[in-house]
Amino acid sequence: AGGEGEGGDGEGETSGNSDGTINEQHWLKRHSLLPLQGRPFMVAGGRFREAYYWDTYWIVKGLLLSGMVSTARTVIENISGVIESFGFFPNGLRTYYLSRSQPPLFSEMVKAFLAIGFPSPDPDPTKQKSRGDMLEFLRRMTRVAVKEHLWWINNRAVSLVPNRDGGWREATREERVTPDVITLNRYGSDLREPRPEAYSHDLETAETAAATLGRDRGDVFVALRAAAESGWDFSSRWFPEPCAAPPQEPSAPCAEIQIQK
Repeated sequence: AGGEGEGGDGEGETSGNSDGTINEQHWLKRHSLLPLQGRPFMVAGGRFREAYYWDTYWIVKGLLLSGMVSTARTVIENISGVIESFGFFPNGLRTYYLSRSQPPLFSEMVKAFLAIGFPSPDPDPTKQKSRGDMLEFLRRMTRVAVKEHLWWINNRAVSLVPNRDGGWREATREERVTPDVITLNRYGSDLREPRPEAYSHDLETAETAAATLGRDRGDVFVALRAAAESGWDFSSRWFPEPCAAPPQEPSAPCAEIQIQK
């Protein structure tokens, strides 16, 4: 899921409004779990007690496959509410994930939901209501998808121009308006510090990279955050020969592959 997660939050004084909704400002002072306004949500399972972004896409697919359509819609509504609040969906529903997102699959969730069948025009008043409700749902979700897209454009865009050798390089400010420029979104971070949920691990990785490879510690922290935003958890899946190394250096190739730029 690109994050470590945690257990429960403190109990005691209420963080609710008189109408039963959550007072978000009060809640966020006392909890790391980001609030959802009265809707149930689903998590990936195991030790996690918070929802994660791209894990939720597969949850929605599974719910639809199982015929749990209304539950799938509730999950999508939850995602849309978080995007409306923050402009994007964080890596997971914890305050310490608010510096990064994950693969933006919200529009794909909506697409999967609509693929189950859109009500066609029908003289039956009940079916007309169903179609009208779906149209309104689609309008709202479209607005939210556009809002998320703008967050990625404003926070994760990079402009590239062709090199003379046939490759690409990052464009200067002046070159960004030239016809040859292309703009892409990439995973990244503006924070050059360890991830709070993996603080000691990130410090150890950065120290190792600095000592053995001469890497800048801040660059390593940015790379770790970008990798977490990509949604691909760190593992040996990328190794052509996982952990193959001379007997005297059993872990060197693993460490180098994990942290090199």
